[in-house]
Amino acid sequence: MLAKAYPIDVILSVAGVDTKFDDVDVVTAVDSNRRIITFDQEPNDDRSKVDLQWTYEGVIDYFKVRYGTAEDNLRLSITTSTPEGTLLLADTKATYYAQVFPVDENGLVNGEPSGIIEIPAIVATAECGNSRIEAGEVCDDGNKESGDGCNETCTDLDGNEQNAAGAPTCYPNSIPLKTKKINGKYYIYWSAVPQAKEYIVYRADQSVDTISQMTLVSTTEETMFEYPFDPYSEVDVRARYAVEAVCENDEQKQVGDMTPIKVGPEDTLLLVVVASFLIFSIWRLVKSV
Repeated sequence: MLAKAYPIDVILSVAGVDTKFDDVDVVTAVDSNRRIITFDQEPNDDRSKVDLQWTYEGVIDYFKVRYGTAEDNLRLSITTSTPEGTLLLADTKATYYAQVFPVDENGLVNGEPSGIIEIPAIVATAECGNSRIEAGEVCDDGNKESGDGCNETCTDLDGNEQNAAGAPTCYPNSIPLKTKKINGKYYIYWSAVPQAKEYIVYRADQSVDTISQMTLVSTTEETMFEYPFDPYSEVDVRARYAVEAVCENDEQKQVGDMTPIKVGPEDTLLLVVVASFLIFSIWRLVKSV
């Protein structure tokens, strides 16, 4: 068999006209008509999500939607083989921006992208007593009773939920911690806590009863935290994470509950290990007969 070494000479024939290129290292075929035409959004019943759809021309196998909270920082992404997708918005009160690109099987852009669209912040109808300070509310302590720091309509502080400087506390009680995987990285995320200026993330590698028994691992102004994950661990590994919101009056309040999270290995790797062990055991059994 004759092996051909690069660089080589290439003759390109288009409409009967031959053009010769000498000493070519890489040949890439690009469809100049591959492009995104329209890009639109629709609301989802889940307020933390938004549905996207687009039209295109040319032969496109994959699409990558890049999105983020600034037009010049679309650092999150999803990839799909169909002209539609759903984005998970970690902060429903933030405005997001998104753009869709034609890409190849390696995730490389190979066509003309859409323009950038704006995904407006979601303005929810306030519901007094749900422990969340929403539009039109000054406070929300989880009930509709006066005399406990927040009045029965959540429109006024009545004494003991305000510090000397007048900064109200925050109420993260009903906000859960969730996990997601983005581009091979693992994140804990939560909804933004009104009147919180930053968040403290804690971890424990064993069962604990309170945050005071956990180790502080990060302080962040973001509503997500990338946690370490070992896909090659030989055993199923879990850790407990917890988050505290630091309110404007410097009071610290826990966001949701302490959450056990799997930190290794991948389920597929565990399956391979178990299968290998079973095969080895059967082989030993057969050999001993």
